[in-house]
Amino acid sequence: MGKKIKKLRKTSPLVPIRFLDRKKVEKEFKTELKALEGIAKKIVNKRVWKELRQIKDIEDRITMLKHALKFSLENEFEKLSKNVEKNKKNKKDSFFAEVKLSVLKNKIGLFGATHHKKDFNTIVCLFDELEKEVKNV
Repeated sequence: MGKKIKKLRKTSPLVPIRFLDRKKVEKEFKTELKALEGIAKKIVNKRVWKELRQIKDIEDRITMLKHALKFSLENEFEKLSKNVEKNKKNKKDSFFAEVKLSVLKNKIGLFGATHHKKDFNTIVCLFDELEKEVKNV
């Protein structure tokens, strides 16, 4: 590795990938893929999961996993929001459920940007609380 490239790496955080060590980049992709797959197994549809597993390129698989995760979470959110609206039409108290729905929508947006396991666990807890809230009302 030349002196200019080493100097670039130290001074600029945005060094093009061709200057970086390809093995390190692939290792980072694999760790990200492993984390996303652990999350996706819990929520993504089985048919979609099988199709995603067949994608060979790691970068494409990561991108598709992110989209599938966000889509699955949004579908669950829509189901719960319909149940809350149904309770509201039946003149049942749904204030706390509506507040939790608004928090959940923001958490899903945050998860769509970060894809951290901690955010996913928070979303799962909120889903469970909302389901209990809808059933108890």
